[in-house]
Amino acid sequence: MAKLCDAIWYEAGDHSTDFNYYTKRGLLALVLGSTVVYWLQDESDDFERTEEFLEARIENAMQAGKIAGSVKNLGSLFEKAKDLSAIAEILPKRKKAA
Repeated sequence: MAKLCDAIWYEAGDHSTDFNYYTKRGLLALVLGSTVVYWLQDESDDFERTEEFLEARIENAMQAGKIAGSVKNLGSLFEKAKDLSAIAEILPKRKKAA
């Protein structure tokens, strides 16, 4: 599944190597996997229900992608937090009032 998702994104023109690489491929794997399982039991004409299911999963993935995009700078946030903790160690320790 990982190789398939990677090939699909690569053919779509995506050559990212950052956080987006993993989120895009992970979301695609979820959409593909769940759709194949649904398709295998679908007895509707021309697999109409599978198409509806796929469209719904793509919409879910788009919503998840928006959420992931809002936290993609999480790594830099952690780096800043490390810097702040280093500064805190340098500052003199305050004694608690008794």
